[in-house]
Amino acid sequence: MARLQIDLIDMSSHPDIIVSKDLAYSWILNCKDHFSKFTWVFPLKAKLTEEVVIHLHMLFFTFGPCRLLHSNNGREFVNKLVVNLKNLFPNMFIVHGRPRNPKCQGSVERANAVWCASLGKWLSFTGSLHWSEGLMPVVYDINTRVTGGTKCTPYDVMFGQKPRSDCVFWDSIRVDGVIEHGDLPKDIHEMIQNAENIEDDQNVASGSNSTDHEVVADVASL
Repeated sequence: MARLQIDLIDMSSHPDIIVSKDLAYSWILNCKDHFSKFTWVFPLKAKLTEEVVIHLHMLFFTFGPCRLLHSNNGREFVNKLVVNLKNLFPNMFIVHGRPRNPKCQGSVERANAVWCASLGKWLSFTGSLHWSEGLMPVVYDINTRVTGGTKCTPYDVMFGQKPRSDCVFWDSIRVDGVIEHGDLPKDIHEMIQNAENIEDDQNVASGSNSTDHEVVADVASL
């Protein structure tokens, strides 16, 4: 990633109380890759740099660190980010303030508006009272929509392929329960069996390679 924009969305007027007031989410960390438009979101209990850094570490060690990290969320907040991230990522530039390009800033604001509207639709459709449960379904929907700038989905640009979601398979797994293995459609059963066979072959090959290495090591020690 070349540039990552992060924003904190204030949800304190609608806190998501999971168990008790001690475990309630009041903020959303919204991260967006500037090139691919790929988005990540995380629920936060408070606007704390330490909590944000935990999620950024997970993101960077999974997808690689960005070259430039951009945030509008207060100079003190950004200064703490610098302290927490610079030791691990010394080549990362961390920038505070609104983009100088009004078009770029407008894009960020529109993205946040789309995000909040999509989350509202999810809550209405599912009847859920916990917006934190809708973050992943909504962000997946956004990442698999075609964007006007790239004419591709963010998922396509990020991973170089279409999402591997099998509609036939998901149609077979109903929300009201788990289907027994023997009741699956024949084509789904064959698909699962083929996947298991491939995995078994890979395990056998891996075991045979490790044995070869062990033999070589034993011979070398003679």
